[in-house]
Amino acid sequence: WEFVANQYDVTISKQSNAGTNINCMKGAGQIQASPHEVFEVIWDIPRRKQWDKFVEKASVIRQYDENTKLAHIILTKPLNSRIVSNRDLCVVSSYQTLADGTYVIIVSSVQDDSVPPRDDFIRAELETSGFIIEPNGDNSCWITYIIQMKYKGWLPDLLSNVLYQPLRISTLRYCVSDAKKLSHSRNNSFSLYTDSPQRRKQLGISSASESEFFDAEEDSECDFHEVEEFCDSIDDISQVVGNETVDDADLQICMKLVHDEIADIKENVVKTSVKITELSKTLQSEQDTWQKRETEKNETQIATDMRIQELLSEYLNKVNEIQLRQKQTDAEIQEYKEQMNERMERTKKSLLLCLSHVRDSGKYHVYW
Repeated sequence: WEFVANQYDVTISKQSNAGTNINCMKGAGQIQASPHEVFEVIWDIPRRKQWDKFVEKASVIRQYDENTKLAHIILTKPLNSRIVSNRDLCVVSSYQTLADGTYVIIVSSVQDDSVPPRDDFIRAELETSGFIIEPNGDNSCWITYIIQMKYKGWLPDLLSNVLYQPLRISTLRYCVSDAKKLSHSRNNSFSLYTDSPQRRKQLGISSASESEFFDAEEDSECDFHEVEEFCDSIDDISQVVGNETVDDADLQICMKLVHDEIADIKENVVKTSVKITELSKTLQSEQDTWQKRETEKNETQIATDMRIQELLSEYLNKVNEIQLRQKQTDAEIQEYKEQMNERMERTKKSLLLCLSHVRDSGKYHVYW
């Protein structure tokens, strides 16, 4: 392997193969995640467009077995050019797990009647491709990505050598990190009560009221507003009972404890409401920012398309103007040639006439 570059903590190498001008490209880098977590993201083929900018859409066509599947991948336009046709791939993916926890994924182009070539696509060919995901310490792995692809069509083979597909390892890091965060948030969703005593202490939750509301939280149909209404109803009942004259000292202590517990619960409910409100505002802000970016992106794309259209129109107008000038110049040259020929004829006749006069004048002189 010949070293090419090191970008975004990804080492890129290439290897020349006999019989083809297309190099086999290799990228290698470290990801702070277990091999299984990285494998789960790569093996989820429809998610590939999230971390591979060269993929516009990917779908599973057929599942042969647990380790093998047929997929159809639509690639983005090479160089984002509007004059280049779309490319697609029909590939078979298969993986194997080694004894040391290493995952080996092989991807290769195939021909299948269920994914026939389309008129609006050029079927590219993936000669060699795959991933090797090796354990590298605790919660870390070393990934190697190898790819050799022909874009086909009129595009030169050199294009496949200059596009650094192995750099997708850098974006794969972020995708794996987001997947871990999403999995963590699903497994540890926010709730009033949690199995962690430290978490309960941070939220100020008393152990006496925990058992009653823990059952309510576990109920999938229980809504947060129902918990608030339940607290309000308990508070109203406790106020009614508290207004009665109670002689038993123990009962008075119990009522005070109930009041304290209800106050703690209401305080926790308020804190939770504030946190949910803050999270909602943050989420709404992020959505607004994302929509604004999408709008700006669309406006930029529209402006770019219009500018390209204007440049093409100007180019075509200039070409037509040049062609018209060329026709006029050719006509003028032809007219000039005809005039020169006519002048040459007149000059020739004049010379002949002059010569004849000179000759006749000499005869007359001699005769005289």
